[in-house]
Amino acid sequence: MKTEIRYKKCSDIKRVFAFLIDFFLVILSSILVFGIALAIYYATPSYKESIEARKTLEDESALFINGVQLNDYYSSSDLTYEEQVKDYDSRLSRFYNLDLYKSELENFNKRKLSAIYNSNYLFIEEDGNIIFNTSDIPITAYLDFFEDEYNNNTIYVFRNEETYKNLTFTIGVTILILIIISFNFMSLVFYFFIPLFNYRYRQTLGMKIFKLGIISHSNYSLTNKEFCFRFLFFFIVEYLLGFLSFFIISLVSFSFMLLGKKKEPFHDLLLDSKMIDVSTSKIYRDQFELLSEIKKQATATN
Repeated sequence: MKTEIRYKKCSDIKRVFAFLIDFFLVILSSILVFGIALAIYYATPSYKESIEARKTLEDESALFINGVQLNDYYSSSDLTYEEQVKDYDSRLSRFYNLDLYKSELENFNKRKLSAIYNSNYLFIEEDGNIIFNTSDIPITAYLDFFEDEYNNNTIYVFRNEETYKNLTFTIGVTILILIIISFNFMSLVFYFFIPLFNYRYRQTLGMKIFKLGIISHSNYSLTNKEFCFRFLFFFIVEYLLGFLSFFIISLVSFSFMLLGKKKEPFHDLLLDSKMIDVSTSKIYRDQFELLSEIKKQATATN
Protein backbone atom coordinates (compact mmCIF):
# COMPACT_ATOMS: atom_id res chain seq x y z
CA MET A 1 0.00 0.00 0.00
CA LYS A 2 1.37 3.39 -0.98
CA THR A 3 1.02 6.10 1.65
CA GLU A 4 0.93 9.69 0.42
CA ILE A 5 2.82 12.33 2.38
CA ARG A 6 1.88 15.99 2.22
CA TYR A 7 4.47 18.66 3.02
CA LYS A 8 4.19 22.37 3.60
CA LYS A 9 5.32 24.48 0.66
CA CYS A 10 8.63 26.31 1.05
CA SER A 11 8.26 30.11 0.84
CA ASP A 12 10.53 32.02 -1.53
CA ILE A 13 11.53 34.47 1.21
CA LYS A 14 12.72 31.71 3.53
CA ARG A 15 14.64 30.09 0.70
CA VAL A 16 16.37 33.32 -0.31
CA PHE A 17 17.31 34.23 3.26
CA ALA A 18 18.62 30.72 3.91
CA PHE A 19 20.83 31.04 0.83
CA LEU A 20 22.07 34.49 1.91
CA ILE A 21 22.99 33.20 5.37
CA ASP A 22 24.88 30.25 3.89
CA PHE A 23 26.65 32.48 1.39
CA PHE A 24 27.63 34.95 4.12
CA LEU A 25 29.03 32.11 6.23
CA VAL A 26 30.99 30.80 3.23
CA ILE A 27 32.49 34.25 2.57
CA LEU A 28 33.34 34.85 6.24
CA SER A 29 34.92 31.44 6.77
CA SER A 30 36.75 31.70 3.41
CA ILE A 31 38.37 34.93 4.58
CA LEU A 32 39.53 33.23 7.78
CA VAL A 33 40.89 30.20 5.91
CA PHE A 34 42.55 32.45 3.33
CA GLY A 35 44.21 34.44 6.13
CA ILE A 36 45.67 31.24 7.58
CA ALA A 37 46.77 29.98 4.15
CA LEU A 38 48.35 33.35 3.36
CA ALA A 39 50.27 33.36 6.65
CA ILE A 40 51.63 29.89 5.81
CA TYR A 41 52.53 31.03 2.28
CA TYR A 42 54.33 34.09 3.64
CA ALA A 43 56.47 31.78 5.75
CA THR A 44 57.60 29.61 2.82
CA PRO A 45 61.15 29.99 1.42
CA SER A 46 59.82 30.46 -2.15
CA TYR A 47 57.73 33.49 -1.14
CA LYS A 48 60.59 35.02 0.85
CA GLU A 49 62.97 34.54 -2.08
CA SER A 50 60.51 36.12 -4.52
CA ILE A 51 59.87 39.09 -2.23
CA GLU A 52 63.60 39.57 -1.60
CA ALA A 53 64.37 39.43 -5.33
CA ARG A 54 61.62 41.94 -6.08
CA LYS A 55 62.80 44.26 -3.29
CA THR A 56 66.34 44.12 -4.69
CA LEU A 57 65.06 45.25 -8.09
CA GLU A 58 63.08 48.07 -6.45
CA ASP A 59 66.11 49.25 -4.48
CA GLU A 60 68.39 49.12 -7.54
CA SER A 61 65.88 51.04 -9.64
CA ALA A 62 66.03 54.10 -7.33
CA LEU A 63 62.28 54.53 -7.92
CA PHE A 64 61.38 53.70 -4.33
CA ILE A 65 62.37 55.12 -0.95
CA ASN A 66 62.00 52.66 1.93
CA GLY A 67 59.71 50.58 -0.25
CA VAL A 68 57.43 53.56 -1.01
CA GLN A 69 56.92 55.04 -4.50
CA LEU A 70 58.53 58.44 -4.99
CA ASN A 71 55.29 60.38 -5.49
CA ASP A 72 53.79 58.93 -2.30
CA TYR A 73 57.00 59.51 -0.37
CA TYR A 74 57.33 63.14 -1.49
CA SER A 75 53.69 63.92 -0.68
CA SER A 76 54.32 63.06 2.96
CA SER A 77 57.85 64.46 3.22
CA ASP A 78 59.17 67.92 4.20
CA LEU A 79 61.16 68.33 0.99
CA THR A 80 60.70 71.61 -0.88
CA TYR A 81 59.53 71.59 -4.51
CA GLU A 82 63.05 72.33 -5.63
CA GLU A 83 64.48 69.44 -3.62
CA GLN A 84 61.81 67.12 -5.01
CA VAL A 85 62.59 68.16 -8.60
CA LYS A 86 66.33 67.59 -8.12
CA ASP A 87 65.74 64.21 -6.51
CA TYR A 88 63.31 63.20 -9.27
CA ASP A 89 65.82 64.19 -11.95
CA SER A 90 68.66 62.31 -10.23
CA ARG A 91 66.68 59.14 -9.62
CA LEU A 92 65.02 58.96 -13.03
CA SER A 93 68.33 59.58 -14.81
CA ARG A 94 69.93 56.85 -12.71
CA PHE A 95 67.09 54.48 -13.54
CA TYR A 96 67.25 54.98 -17.31
CA ASN A 97 71.01 54.50 -17.26
CA LEU A 98 70.76 51.03 -15.70
CA ASP A 99 71.47 48.20 -18.14
CA LEU A 100 68.01 46.67 -17.69
CA TYR A 101 66.23 49.85 -18.77
CA LYS A 102 68.81 51.63 -20.94
CA SER A 103 66.83 50.87 -24.10
CA GLU A 104 64.29 53.48 -22.88
CA LEU A 105 66.89 56.20 -22.19
CA GLU A 106 66.54 57.78 -25.63
CA ASN A 107 62.75 58.03 -25.27
CA PHE A 108 63.16 59.58 -21.83
CA ASN A 109 65.54 62.21 -23.20
CA LYS A 110 63.14 62.98 -26.06
CA ARG A 111 60.30 63.55 -23.61
CA LYS A 112 62.50 65.90 -21.57
CA LEU A 113 63.54 67.93 -24.62
CA SER A 114 59.96 68.19 -25.89
CA ALA A 115 58.46 69.31 -22.55
CA ILE A 116 57.11 72.88 -22.83
CA TYR A 117 55.76 75.49 -20.43
CA ASN A 118 54.25 78.67 -21.93
CA SER A 119 56.16 78.19 -25.22
CA ASN A 120 59.44 77.66 -23.34
CA TYR A 121 61.24 74.32 -23.27
CA LEU A 122 61.81 73.00 -19.77
CA PHE A 123 65.11 71.40 -20.78
CA ILE A 124 67.78 72.21 -23.31
CA GLU A 125 70.72 70.25 -24.67
CA GLU A 126 74.16 71.70 -24.08
CA ASP A 127 77.46 69.98 -24.92
CA GLY A 128 75.66 66.65 -25.23
CA ASN A 129 74.00 67.02 -21.82
CA ILE A 130 70.36 67.77 -21.07
CA ILE A 131 70.07 70.55 -18.49
CA PHE A 132 67.36 72.70 -16.94
CA ASN A 133 66.41 75.78 -18.96
CA THR A 134 67.47 79.00 -17.26
CA SER A 135 64.42 80.87 -18.58
CA ASP A 136 61.72 82.11 -16.22
CA ILE A 137 59.99 78.77 -15.63
CA PRO A 138 58.36 78.03 -12.24
CA ILE A 139 59.65 75.05 -10.28
CA THR A 140 56.13 73.59 -10.22
CA ALA A 141 56.28 73.14 -14.01
CA TYR A 142 59.32 70.87 -13.57
CA LEU A 143 57.62 69.05 -10.71
CA ASP A 144 54.54 68.43 -12.88
CA PHE A 145 56.75 67.04 -15.65
CA PHE A 146 58.60 64.63 -13.37
CA GLU A 147 55.43 63.46 -11.63
CA ASP A 148 53.81 62.78 -14.99
CA GLU A 149 56.94 61.05 -16.27
CA TYR A 150 57.21 58.92 -13.16
CA ASN A 151 53.54 57.89 -13.00
CA ASN A 152 52.87 57.37 -16.72
CA ASN A 153 56.18 56.14 -18.10
CA THR A 154 58.94 55.23 -15.66
CA ILE A 155 56.92 53.01 -13.32
CA TYR A 156 55.34 51.33 -16.36
CA VAL A 157 58.81 50.55 -17.80
CA PHE A 158 60.00 49.22 -14.44
CA ARG A 159 56.99 46.96 -13.81
CA ASN A 160 57.09 45.53 -17.32
CA GLU A 161 60.71 44.44 -17.06
CA GLU A 162 60.65 40.65 -17.52
CA THR A 163 62.17 39.60 -14.19
CA TYR A 164 60.06 41.94 -12.06
CA LYS A 165 56.91 41.09 -14.01
CA ASN A 166 57.46 37.34 -13.57
CA LEU A 167 58.08 37.70 -9.84
CA THR A 168 54.94 39.79 -9.37
CA PHE A 169 52.92 37.42 -11.55
CA THR A 170 54.05 34.37 -9.57
CA ILE A 171 53.16 36.00 -6.24
CA GLY A 172 49.82 37.28 -7.56
CA VAL A 173 48.78 33.96 -9.11
CA THR A 174 49.69 32.07 -5.93
CA ILE A 175 47.55 34.42 -3.84
CA LEU A 176 44.69 34.10 -6.35
CA ILE A 177 44.93 30.30 -6.15
CA LEU A 178 44.78 30.49 -2.35
CA ILE A 179 41.64 32.64 -2.59
CA ILE A 180 39.98 30.16 -4.98
CA ILE A 181 40.97 27.14 -2.87
CA SER A 182 39.76 28.81 0.36
CA PHE A 183 36.42 29.77 -1.17
CA ASN A 184 35.80 26.39 -2.80
CA PHE A 185 36.87 24.46 0.30
CA MET A 186 34.46 26.34 2.54
CA SER A 187 31.74 26.03 -0.10
CA LEU A 188 32.22 22.26 0.06
CA VAL A 189 31.99 22.36 3.86
CA PHE A 190 28.75 24.37 3.99
CA TYR A 191 26.99 23.09 0.88
CA PHE A 192 28.18 19.49 0.77
CA PHE A 193 29.62 18.02 3.98
CA ILE A 194 27.16 19.58 6.45
CA PRO A 195 24.07 18.45 4.45
CA LEU A 196 25.74 15.11 3.61
CA PHE A 197 25.80 14.09 7.26
CA ASN A 198 22.34 15.51 7.88
CA TYR A 199 20.87 12.33 6.44
CA ARG A 200 17.21 13.09 6.96
CA TYR A 201 16.78 16.75 5.94
CA ARG A 202 19.96 17.49 3.91
CA GLN A 203 20.00 20.93 5.50
CA THR A 204 22.65 23.61 5.26
CA LEU A 205 22.97 25.86 8.32
CA GLY A 206 20.80 28.50 6.65
CA MET A 207 18.13 25.93 5.88
CA LYS A 208 18.27 24.65 9.45
CA ILE A 209 17.65 28.16 10.80
CA PHE A 210 14.56 28.59 8.62
CA LYS A 211 13.44 24.96 9.08
CA LEU A 212 13.74 23.90 5.45
CA GLY A 213 14.52 20.47 4.07
CA ILE A 214 14.96 18.64 0.76
CA ILE A 215 12.96 15.66 -0.45
CA SER A 216 13.39 13.42 -3.46
CA HIS A 217 10.84 12.73 -6.20
CA SER A 218 9.53 9.89 -4.02
CA ASN A 219 8.76 12.35 -1.19
CA TYR A 220 11.41 10.80 1.08
CA SER A 221 14.90 11.90 2.07
CA LEU A 222 17.49 12.15 -0.68
CA THR A 223 19.74 9.11 -0.84
CA ASN A 224 23.49 9.75 -0.71
CA LYS A 225 23.68 9.09 -4.46
CA GLU A 226 20.86 11.54 -5.21
CA PHE A 227 22.33 14.17 -2.92
CA CYS A 228 25.84 13.87 -4.43
CA PHE A 229 24.47 14.12 -7.97
CA ARG A 230 22.36 17.14 -6.98
CA PHE A 231 25.36 18.83 -5.38
CA LEU A 232 27.68 18.15 -8.34
CA PHE A 233 25.21 19.66 -10.76
CA PHE A 234 24.68 22.68 -8.49
CA PHE A 235 28.40 23.18 -7.83
CA ILE A 236 29.69 22.73 -11.37
CA VAL A 237 26.88 24.25 -13.44
CA GLU A 238 25.35 26.92 -11.21
CA TYR A 239 28.32 27.72 -8.97
CA LEU A 240 31.49 27.44 -11.05
CA LEU A 241 30.07 27.99 -14.54
CA GLY A 242 27.78 30.64 -13.06
CA PHE A 243 30.84 32.49 -11.82
CA LEU A 244 32.62 32.15 -15.18
CA SER A 245 29.52 33.39 -17.01
CA PHE A 246 29.33 36.48 -14.78
CA PHE A 247 26.47 34.82 -12.84
CA ILE A 248 24.18 34.62 -15.89
CA ILE A 249 23.53 30.88 -15.34
CA SER A 250 23.00 31.45 -11.62
CA LEU A 251 20.53 34.27 -12.29
CA VAL A 252 18.58 32.15 -14.78
CA SER A 253 18.38 29.32 -12.25
CA PHE A 254 17.33 31.80 -9.56
CA SER A 255 14.62 33.14 -11.91
CA PHE A 256 13.28 29.60 -12.38
CA MET A 257 13.07 29.28 -8.60
CA LEU A 258 11.08 32.50 -8.20
CA LEU A 259 9.05 32.61 -11.42
CA GLY A 260 8.94 29.07 -12.82
CA LYS A 261 5.88 26.85 -12.70
CA LYS A 262 7.48 24.43 -10.20
CA LYS A 263 9.42 27.20 -8.47
CA GLU A 264 12.60 25.14 -8.40
CA PRO A 265 16.17 25.95 -9.55
CA PHE A 266 17.98 23.91 -12.21
CA HIS A 267 19.49 21.32 -9.87
CA ASP A 268 16.11 20.48 -8.30
CA LEU A 269 14.36 20.39 -11.67
CA LEU A 270 16.98 17.94 -12.97
CA LEU A 271 16.63 15.52 -10.05
CA ASP A 272 12.94 16.21 -9.46
CA SER A 273 13.89 17.06 -5.88
CA LYS A 274 12.18 19.76 -3.87
CA MET A 275 12.86 22.10 -0.97
CA ILE A 276 10.06 22.11 1.58
CA ASP A 277 9.11 23.71 4.90
CA VAL A 278 9.66 21.22 7.75
CA SER A 279 8.58 23.49 10.60
CA THR A 280 5.45 21.35 11.12
CA SER A 281 6.45 18.04 9.56
CA LYS A 282 9.16 15.38 9.45
CA ILE A 283 10.95 13.98 6.41
CA TYR A 284 11.06 10.18 6.44
CA ARG A 285 14.07 8.27 5.20
CA ASP A 286 11.94 5.71 3.30
CA GLN A 287 8.54 4.04 3.21
CA PHE A 288 9.51 1.49 5.87
CA GLU A 289 10.26 4.27 8.35
CA LEU A 290 6.96 5.97 7.51
CA LEU A 291 4.93 2.76 7.98
CA SER A 292 6.75 2.07 11.22
CA GLU A 293 5.83 5.54 12.45
CA ILE A 294 2.18 5.04 11.46
CA LYS A 295 2.07 1.74 13.36
CA LYS A 296 3.55 3.36 16.46
CA GLN A 297 0.99 6.14 16.35
CA ALA A 298 -1.82 3.61 15.84
CA THR A 299 -0.59 1.51 18.79
CA ALA A 300 -0.31 4.58 20.98
CA THR A 301 -3.86 5.62 20.05
CA ASN A 302 -5.28 2.20 20.85
